Amino acid sequence: MWSVRGAAPEGVPPGRHPVQGIRLLRHGLAGLTGQGRRGRRRPEGRGWIKGELEGGELTRLRQLRDERARLEDVIVEDRVPFLVRQGALGLSESALDRVRIGVLGGSGFYSFLDDWQEVEVDTPYGSPSAPLTVGSIGDRRVAFIPRHGVKHQFPPQAVPYRANLWAMKAAGVERIFGPCAVGSLQSHVKPGEFVVCDQLVDRTAGRESTFYDGPDTTHISFADPYCPTMRSVVIAEAKGMGLPTHDKGTVVVIQGPRFSTRAESHNYSVKGWEVINMTQAPEAVLARELEMCYANISLVTDYDVGVAGQIEAVSHEEVIRVFQENNARLRDLLFKAAEAVPEERTCPCATALANARFEV
Repeated sequence: MWSVRGAAPEGVPPGRHPVQGIRLLRHGLAGLTGQGRRGRRRPEGRGWIKGELEGGELTRLRQLRDERARLEDVIVEDRVPFLVRQGALGLSESALDRVRIGVLGGSGFYSFLDDWQEVEVDTPYGSPSAPLTVGSIGDRRVAFIPRHGVKHQFPPQAVPYRANLWAMKAAGVERIFGPCAVGSLQSHVKPGEFVVCDQLVDRTAGRESTFYDGPDTTHISFADPYCPTMRSVVIAEAKGMGLPTHDKGTVVVIQGPRFSTRAESHNYSVKGWEVINMTQAPEAVLARELEMCYANISLVTDYDVGVAGQIEAVSHEEVIRVFQENNARLRDLLFKAAEAVPEERTCPCATALANARFEV
């Protein structure tokens, strides 16, 4: 494996914190080289350089140490630190050229991409749910990660959200589509329909939900959790395809992995919230913290148990059945939206860290 270092968004100081430093992130600085503090090095075989050492090869150990020190001082524009495995496919940094769009969604989506390849990315937060799959949709390069893993081995409370979002940023992604299955909390929001949510209520607990856990306190604005530009594109494309789509709605995110009780579901329903899900938090907020745009596309798979008081309890089998029946429509919508988003970003997401840091 080898490492490439690069600059991240404005508003984050240099240093050794996993996000708020790696000697590459800046906080309104004109120049970067020479800024920051060195800090401690990680043990060989962990962190930025991974290698297999055989039988006390001291020379090799020293070479790895020296190589890591050299790479720590490399500056590459518009890149966050990442590692790429050069395996059987002969992958290199060129595999990530022009990647600006990411999708965090269900397993198998990549099989519909043109000329896709896998790129393994390591992060300060461990490995993402799966290697990045990079391919093309028209003339757009897209990176894809199945948030639950290739074999759906990560339940919602155990998804490595920080690693997934960091890996996307590392690949150069600026915009992320977050399609997901949801339950309906309102009788007029029917299974098989789509909701392009504009609001989010977080009812999760204990999840690692921020990159900024000190020592530099950072408070991003999250009043509008979803990118307005991406939302408008998704809505326009969905209506153009004739899909039954709600152009706004609030998703309440529960901890899982269990479904709600009838009392819980009824409580959410009477509050007026439209849909219920288990993964939108902290996924959306982590994207904002890295100044990436994020749009939700919710596919309604069932009525949650509190709707109308007469709905049968939701089952995993029913969720999967409805999702599979509508997977082709969701895929087509994602493809059209990915090609339609503008190149230039003028939304607030792109500057989310400006003025977000608490200064004394």
